[in-house]
Amino acid sequence: MVDDEPVLRESLARSLRFEGYEVSTAGDGLEALDRLSDVRPDALVLDVVMPRLDGIEAARTILEERPIPIVMLTAYGQEELVSRAVEAGVPRIVVVTQEDRARADFRRVLADLRAVFGAHLWPLELPLGAEQD
Repeated sequence: MVDDEPVLRESLARSLRFEGYEVSTAGDGLEALDRLSDVRPDALVLDVVMPRLDGIEAARTILEERPIPIVMLTAYGQEELVSRAVEAGVPRIVVVTQEDRARADFRRVLADLRAVFGAHLWPLELPLGAEQD
Protein backbone atom coordinates (compact mmCIF):
# COMPACT_ATOMS: atom_id res chain seq x y z
CA MET A 1 0.00 0.00 0.00
CA VAL A 2 1.78 3.12 -1.25
CA ASP A 3 0.24 6.53 -0.62
CA ASP A 4 1.57 9.83 0.67
CA GLU A 5 -1.63 10.49 2.66
CA PRO A 6 -1.15 8.72 6.02
CA VAL A 7 -4.88 8.54 6.83
CA LEU A 8 -5.76 6.81 3.56
CA ARG A 9 -2.67 4.57 3.58
CA GLU A 10 -3.11 3.39 7.18
CA SER A 11 -6.91 3.04 6.96
CA LEU A 12 -6.72 0.83 3.88
CA ALA A 13 -3.77 -1.13 5.28
CA ARG A 14 -5.62 -1.74 8.55
CA SER A 15 -8.71 -2.92 6.66
CA LEU A 16 -6.66 -5.28 4.51
CA ARG A 17 -4.93 -6.67 7.61
CA PHE A 18 -8.33 -7.22 9.20
CA GLU A 19 -9.27 -9.30 6.16
CA GLY A 20 -6.21 -11.50 6.70
CA TYR A 21 -3.59 -9.90 4.46
CA GLU A 22 -0.02 -9.12 5.32
CA VAL A 23 0.44 -5.48 4.31
CA SER A 24 3.55 -3.35 3.92
CA THR A 25 3.24 0.39 3.49
CA ALA A 26 5.28 3.17 1.94
CA GLY A 27 4.79 6.93 1.69
CA ASP A 28 5.97 7.47 -1.89
CA GLY A 29 7.30 5.72 -4.98
CA LEU A 30 10.97 5.81 -3.96
CA GLU A 31 10.21 4.30 -0.57
CA ALA A 32 8.16 1.59 -2.32
CA LEU A 33 11.05 0.71 -4.64
CA ASP A 34 13.36 0.51 -1.64
CA ARG A 35 10.95 -1.77 0.27
CA LEU A 36 10.57 -4.07 -2.72
CA SER A 37 14.17 -5.13 -2.25
CA ASP A 38 13.06 -6.72 1.06
CA VAL A 39 9.52 -7.95 0.34
CA ARG A 40 7.87 -9.77 -2.58
CA PRO A 41 4.19 -8.75 -2.52
CA ASP A 42 1.50 -10.56 -4.47
CA ALA A 43 -0.01 -7.22 -5.56
CA LEU A 44 0.51 -3.47 -5.17
CA VAL A 45 -1.78 -0.52 -4.61
CA LEU A 46 -0.13 2.77 -5.60
CA ASP A 47 -1.37 6.34 -5.37
CA VAL A 48 -0.82 8.19 -8.64
CA VAL A 49 0.25 11.61 -7.34
CA MET A 50 3.04 11.42 -4.73
CA PRO A 51 6.20 13.40 -3.96
CA ARG A 52 9.66 12.29 -5.09
CA LEU A 53 8.42 9.55 -7.46
CA ASP A 54 4.81 9.26 -8.59
CA GLY A 55 2.91 5.99 -8.74
CA ILE A 56 2.98 5.74 -12.51
CA GLU A 57 6.78 5.98 -12.73
CA ALA A 58 7.15 3.63 -9.75
CA ALA A 59 4.84 1.12 -11.48
CA ARG A 60 6.82 1.39 -14.71
CA THR A 61 10.07 0.62 -12.86
CA ILE A 62 8.54 -2.24 -10.88
CA LEU A 63 6.93 -3.85 -13.94
CA GLU A 64 10.23 -3.74 -15.83
CA GLU A 65 11.67 -6.04 -13.15
CA ARG A 66 8.74 -8.43 -12.69
CA PRO A 67 5.06 -8.77 -13.51
CA ILE A 68 2.76 -8.04 -10.57
CA PRO A 69 -0.87 -6.91 -10.36
CA ILE A 70 -0.93 -3.17 -9.66
CA VAL A 71 -3.90 -0.93 -8.98
CA MET A 72 -3.60 2.84 -9.03
CA LEU A 73 -5.52 5.01 -6.58
CA THR A 74 -6.35 8.53 -7.64
CA ALA A 75 -8.65 11.40 -6.82
CA TYR A 76 -8.38 12.45 -10.43
CA GLY A 77 -10.32 11.04 -13.36
CA GLN A 78 -8.08 12.89 -15.77
CA GLU A 79 -7.71 11.21 -19.13
CA GLU A 80 -3.99 12.05 -19.29
CA LEU A 81 -3.28 10.23 -16.01
CA VAL A 82 -5.29 7.21 -17.13
CA SER A 83 -3.39 7.14 -20.44
CA ARG A 84 -0.02 7.36 -18.66
CA ALA A 85 -1.01 4.54 -16.28
CA VAL A 86 -2.13 2.26 -19.12
CA GLU A 87 1.05 3.10 -21.03
CA ALA A 88 3.08 2.09 -17.94
CA GLY A 89 1.28 -1.28 -17.83
CA VAL A 90 -1.36 -0.48 -15.19
CA PRO A 91 -4.84 -0.55 -16.69
CA ARG A 92 -6.60 -0.64 -13.30
CA ILE A 93 -7.47 2.65 -11.61
CA VAL A 94 -9.67 3.13 -8.54
CA VAL A 95 -10.95 6.65 -7.85
CA VAL A 96 -10.89 7.83 -4.23
CA THR A 97 -13.37 10.69 -4.02
CA GLN A 98 -12.92 13.81 -1.94
CA GLU A 99 -15.99 12.67 0.01
CA ASP A 100 -14.24 9.36 0.84
CA ARG A 101 -11.20 11.26 2.07
CA ALA A 102 -13.19 13.85 4.04
CA ARG A 103 -15.12 11.17 5.92
CA ALA A 104 -12.10 8.82 6.13
CA ASP A 105 -14.53 6.15 4.92
CA PHE A 106 -12.82 3.83 2.48
CA ARG A 107 -15.30 0.93 2.32
CA ARG A 108 -16.21 1.75 -1.28
CA VAL A 109 -12.51 1.86 -2.20
CA LEU A 110 -11.97 -1.56 -0.57
CA ALA A 111 -14.93 -2.95 -2.51
CA ASP A 112 -13.41 -1.60 -5.74
CA LEU A 113 -10.06 -3.22 -4.88
CA ARG A 114 -11.79 -6.56 -4.25
CA ALA A 115 -13.49 -6.32 -7.64
CA VAL A 116 -10.23 -5.49 -9.40
CA PHE A 117 -8.02 -8.11 -7.74
CA GLY A 118 -10.70 -10.80 -7.85
CA ALA A 119 -11.19 -13.87 -5.74
CA HIS A 120 -7.73 -15.34 -6.42
CA LEU A 121 -6.17 -12.65 -4.19
CA TRP A 122 -9.12 -11.97 -1.89
CA PRO A 123 -10.30 -14.38 0.81
CA LEU A 124 -13.87 -15.53 0.45
CA GLU A 125 -14.40 -15.43 4.22
CA LEU A 126 -13.17 -13.19 7.00
CA PRO A 127 -10.60 -14.64 9.40
CA LEU A 128 -12.01 -16.75 12.21
CA GLY A 129 -13.48 -14.56 14.94
CA ALA A 130 -13.66 -11.43 12.78
CA GLU A 131 -16.93 -9.54 12.56
CA GLN A 132 -18.32 -7.88 9.47
CA ASP A 133 -19.50 -4.24 9.49
